Amino acid sequence: MALQRKKFAAVWPKVALFYFCAIFPLGFILPPQAGWENGPIEMLQNFVLLLGVFQSLYYYSKPTYPSRDKGWLCAAGLYLLLFGREISWGRVFFVKGITENGPVFWSMRSLPYHQLIHAGVGLYLLLLLVFIFKTIRWRTVRQCLQWSRSTTVLLLLCSVLALLGDKGPLLNGFINETTEELAELLIYLNLLYFTGQYKKLTTAGSLPCTDDSPAS
Repeated sequence: MALQRKKFAAVWPKVALFYFCAIFPLGFILPPQAGWENGPIEMLQNFVLLLGVFQSLYYYSKPTYPSRDKGWLCAAGLYLLLFGREISWGRVFFVKGITENGPVFWSMRSLPYHQLIHAGVGLYLLLLLVFIFKTIRWRTVRQCLQWSRSTTVLLLLCSVLALLGDKGPLLNGFINETTEELAELLIYLNLLYFTGQYKKLTTAGSLPCTDDSPAS
């Protein structure tokens, strides 16, 4: 199992680069329904984010640590926050109807207690940020970013691409929506990759083997 994880860590940056290059072609090839809210790509995003939550909680609960690293609770909280964002804090469960452009949802203001929802999300975000700054090993985070430079660059590029796709200046029609969802999916997959790298650095005390690592 450990050998398989090492192989994955070495292969994933190349797979991620191939995925990134395929985002625009897939935006033209995939049907519009693929990029809809509650569509298959968004369902994959939700699955990846929930996987990140359970993975982080698993790392926190492992009995091999002399003292449990509370940073894993921060990671689980971050994945949970992103999951809540993807489901629009529950708004995706209130579908008014489906048009040719996708499902139509009730606005956040029309939901009961929407002000409490916003206040709760804001408080959760504030507490999470405080907890992150107090518990995360920032030196280890910098090592993960430095030793996975290509994946870090892709993470930033996908963030820009998702933002542009969301605001609409890239392309017209459903391609914007599809490219945005594909870019967000790659962001979340890269976060899972970084989670694994962070775990290696905090447990083994050595740098992980990636495509950016110097040859030994």
